[in-house]
Amino acid sequence: MNQERDTSATLRKLLTTLSNLPDEASRRNYIERHPRVVRPAIVEQVANAVRESVRVDVSRAYSLAEAAMAIAQQLHDEDAVARALRAKGNVLTYFGSKASTNRPSGFSNRPCGSSEGQERSTKSDGH
Repeated sequence: MNQERDTSATLRKLLTTLSNLPDEASRRNYIERHPRVVRPAIVEQVANAVRESVRVDVSRAYSLAEAAMAIAQQLHDEDAVARALRAKGNVLTYFGSKASTNRPSGFSNRPCGSSEGQERSTKSDGH
């Protein structure tokens, strides 16, 4: 019972730390300094925390999803990357369904893969 409590407290502390890392560079730096977090189980736990927190604190959920992605990329593990992408997708989907102007840092109105100033070309086939 005490071990479960200790593990839970350690996970809460890790999630708090990860959610407070402000940018990609700080996430990379943290992961490099704490290689014990580079495990598929950690990606899974962070992804679960994203799912649990997305409706409560979308900024925290987004930060955690970014952290899950950074860890998964270090692992070079397709399953971990897929789990992290799903967590990030859940945050983006939830955020997209809300009519809020309070965007977490890193969000944009642009679709994935587009860049600012890029115009859509339309092609008419004459029909």
